Amino acid sequence: MTVSVLSVMAATLGILIDNVIAGKMLGQEALSVMSIVGAMSYVFSCLSNLCVLGGTINAAQALGRGEKEAPSQFFSAAVIFFVVISLLISGFGLIFPETLAIMLGARGELVEPSVQFLRGYMWSILPNLVMFALNNFAKITGAPMLPIYSILAMTVADIVMDLLLVHLGMIGLGFATTIGYLAGLGVSCLQFTNKNNTLHFVRPRNLLQMLKNMMKTGLPTAAVRLGEVLRAVMLNHLLLVAVGAGALAAFNIRTQVNNFFGAVTLGMGQSLLPVAGLFYGQEDRTSLKEMLLFSIRAGIVLNVLVCILLCLFPGELAIAFGIRDDDVMEMAVLAILLLGVSLPLRGINYTLINYYQATKKGSLATCLSVLETFALVCVCSLILIVPFSETGVWLAFVLAEVITFAVIFAYAWFHRKCCPKSLTDLMLLPEGFGEVDRLEISVKNTTEDVIKAVDAAMAYAEAKGVDQKKMNAIGLMIEEVGTNIVRFAFDDRKNHWLDIFMVVKADEVLLHFRDNGKPFDPIAYSDTNDVGIGLKIIRGVAQEIGYSYNLILNELYVKI
Repeated sequence: MTVSVLSVMAATLGILIDNVIAGKMLGQEALSVMSIVGAMSYVFSCLSNLCVLGGTINAAQALGRGEKEAPSQFFSAAVIFFVVISLLISGFGLIFPETLAIMLGARGELVEPSVQFLRGYMWSILPNLVMFALNNFAKITGAPMLPIYSILAMTVADIVMDLLLVHLGMIGLGFATTIGYLAGLGVSCLQFTNKNNTLHFVRPRNLLQMLKNMMKTGLPTAAVRLGEVLRAVMLNHLLLVAVGAGALAAFNIRTQVNNFFGAVTLGMGQSLLPVAGLFYGQEDRTSLKEMLLFSIRAGIVLNVLVCILLCLFPGELAIAFGIRDDDVMEMAVLAILLLGVSLPLRGINYTLINYYQATKKGSLATCLSVLETFALVCVCSLILIVPFSETGVWLAFVLAEVITFAVIFAYAWFHRKCCPKSLTDLMLLPEGFGEVDRLEISVKNTTEDVIKAVDAAMAYAEAKGVDQKKMNAIGLMIEEVGTNIVRFAFDDRKNHWLDIFMVVKADEVLLHFRDNGKPFDPIAYSDTNDVGIGLKIIRGVAQEIGYSYNLILNELYVKI
């Protein structure tokens, strides 16, 4: 989760600094242009979420079902999609930049500088989209730090080029963004050219069907971005016509502050998606609930801290953008204050929407996304802008979050036919989900806990009528695997955990080991080292053994 939040913050930091440089060195008009053209970033994000997040969720669910080849198939389909779609979009923008600028909301004197920015910016689409794809699939490969390294390279290159090319005006800032994305893409490619990488580019067996599945899964998150595109364009027009260019500059400041500090919510949502997809594929109700509860609690705490920060220093944040007009400053300060108020509830809504998306409730997640990001904000803005001017628009964002949570609560009440009283009621899991009779044991990073796990498993197996030969194999397996994991995967002195699941089905016993240590396959290790002789004996008893490292988790399956 921390890595996802930091990577989103790093990504938005570059955009934030772009706007600060534009405002301070090119003036208030440049901020208005950045607000207009900024809607393009939502378009790219929409496409990225539609395909990439849908792909990573499908890949995680497939891994949860024990399918090994699916991730590379989804990865390859996503890369092909982005190469094609980015060429089409950039081609249109380079051939018809004025048409695109007007479509995004540019009017009068703002059209020409918007066109100039687009002439440099449109070249960034291909590296932008492909980098996003590589960074998100890197979570599947067990390379969680790659997005941070990639985005930091992009940000540093972008800032340096901004300072070198700002004398060229808006076109210089556009080309600086392109060079930044090329630098980030270069770093991302390093992981996927590594021969040890678990994802490889392959020819998808059924490209169109895979894209359809990915887009269906990614639609709720993409709907958020599409809603933001439509919302940004509509509010650009509304504020420009009803209030003036100053309100547009204030709106851009709110947007940039929201993008950076909203990384807490966005990053946590992105980290929840693949992990929840994995647990859902395994029908692991307990882990699913714990993951959701942790995400909501952490999101509330972090967003409350951000809210306090924004409420204490709204003026300082607005000044950083080079605003000198008192009226614009007043509008920006109030926009930042009300943004802070909305963040804690927004974090809860966004976490629940991402959870519904990962657990195959795509229609519900899509409807909630459209409501939260577009419909409610736009309707409330149209109603409130007449009596409250631009303040009505800032208030509309707060009301949208309140109404969205009320809709979630009401839907759960209707679905369960009773008032929701706990998080379990809001999870909306299918009847009988994860209710397989199984033993769940949690082991800390001590060998003493492993011995306790052996005793608990033996007692459970005996109660289930497992024969003595298999009981001995179960005890030996848990002792050897658990001990080796603690010794070799947990050797960095950090706090780790090992979860052991045991299911008895007729004449079969299924054992599943999951831990958050460093990548470590205890079976392969025992084959190449003079340790764990018991595991070599187990090979003769086990019907099936499978290991994978997914989403920073070691997963070992054994059928006895």
